[in-house]
Amino acid sequence: MEEKTTEQQETTVQETGENSSKPGGNQPREISMRTLVMLIAALGVIVVLLISNFGKGNKEEACVIVQQSPFGQSQQQIWIDLDGDLQAKGIAEFGLSYPDGPEGYDKKIYRVYSKQIYSLYYINDDNGKQGMMIVKGKFCGKDVFESGFYNDGVEYAFINKVQDGDTTVTMKGNDSGVQVASWVEGEFSYAIGVWNSPVTEAEMLDLISQTE
Repeated sequence: MEEKTTEQQETTVQETGENSSKPGGNQPREISMRTLVMLIAALGVIVVLLISNFGKGNKEEACVIVQQSPFGQSQQQIWIDLDGDLQAKGIAEFGLSYPDGPEGYDKKIYRVYSKQIYSLYYINDDNGKQGMMIVKGKFCGKDVFESGFYNDGVEYAFINKVQDGDTTVTMKGNDSGVQVASWVEGEFSYAIGVWNSPVTEAEMLDLISQTE
């Protein structure tokens, strides 16, 4: 909404002895008071409109990763690496049920983006390579990789839609097997990535059944 500014000019009226005793001599003070009241009322209307418009936008963008206050200030949402599930659940404010990782990837890193994303990484303790990644988050009903927050940058040989009960799972991979699967269930979006250790479609569905 375009804000318009009104410039007010005050004119000084020099009164002579002849008209200083007339009732009109008090008129400039009355005009100033009315102007002040009108300005306060106009300011009130502008504030109400701004708050009203913000409320509408906030409903449409309730799941935006970095949400903002009415004054345009971003909330403090940051990535935090944790050592345990209990800590991660406390910061994310929701839990994650997950399967055992691939053989050889015993170290777990719990990474949380406060109140928005809970992710788990299975790491090989010897070489630091990632064996599996699980993501659970609130992406306004969008697929994890369509949310604009994650982009693996991988070109896949195939992309298949697989029906798992009432849930549609997107599976991507290459000649070695399925490398990543993503799906939406309820208010949460999920993804499982096994780029370094591809699995079969049946194995991926088994991993999905253990993830909640």
